[in-house]
Amino acid sequence: MGGMPRTAPNRLCPTSRDLAIIEMVWSYGGVTHDHIQRRFFPTHGARAACYARLSKLVAAEYLTGTRLPSSSGQGSGPILLTIGPMGRRALAESLGVSESSFGRRSRARAPLFLHHHLAISDVRLAFELATAASGVFAHADWTPEWRLRSQPVRVSDPVTGPKTVLVPDGALTLSLADGGEQEFLIEVDMGTITNPQRVRTKLRGYLLRHAGHSQPVLWVVPDERRGQTLTDCAISEAHKLSADATMFFVAQRATLDQQTILDGEVWDVADGPSRVSLVSLAGGND
Repeated sequence: MGGMPRTAPNRLCPTSRDLAIIEMVWSYGGVTHDHIQRRFFPTHGARAACYARLSKLVAAEYLTGTRLPSSSGQGSGPILLTIGPMGRRALAESLGVSESSFGRRSRARAPLFLHHHLAISDVRLAFELATAASGVFAHADWTPEWRLRSQPVRVSDPVTGPKTVLVPDGALTLSLADGGEQEFLIEVDMGTITNPQRVRTKLRGYLLRHAGHSQPVLWVVPDERRGQTLTDCAISEAHKLSADATMFFVAQRATLDQQTILDGEVWDVADGPSRVSLVSLAGGND
């Protein structure tokens, strides 16, 4: 799909599923074929049907497809699907709003940022699919990074002096079937920040903020070593501040999918128990 010469768009009358796909693409700020397949074509053998439909939506300019570089530097990367001009028009008509509501809103799309964005999308989709199948949680409401960035949290550090600006990768509110809610902040770590002081500064910021807020931070890491480093830093900074490090939950990205992200014992609590599930914390295992 990416790199093909531009031609006149094909005529296509979008179905209700097409509109839902277009809305997801816009809401996420760009996704891959895999994200669409997992949500809208989940049955065995539906991959070909998914690709065929997305090809038609791209050809008709409801979506655009851009080939990304490989994250490993070898071979080709995934195709990033974003909303196209016909998609903005169809979505505006469907929702009864102006087309300008679906304009560009993201930062410059450098390859490193894009792969981070897709990793965040993996986590978001896993939470949404898991919630839809859950008997404990009724709804998952996700606030994306671009919206959080418009109102960043600034925390004064009594030791370093300057204010720390906190912009999580997302904020998640899980609504319980009994009407209660639990809020989380999400950090998806790609292991690219090698300066330990930068990591410690962010951890201190969250610890200082936590004194007046109740949202735990769910930290998704690329591997066990990174998770251990993060946990050690969190405990160290918490002790310096006489704070509670158990606000940090750490899980390896490879262990998270729609079956495990809520129900699986895949989360380690800093300075607390290992291998806990989020559903157990909500009383779901009673």
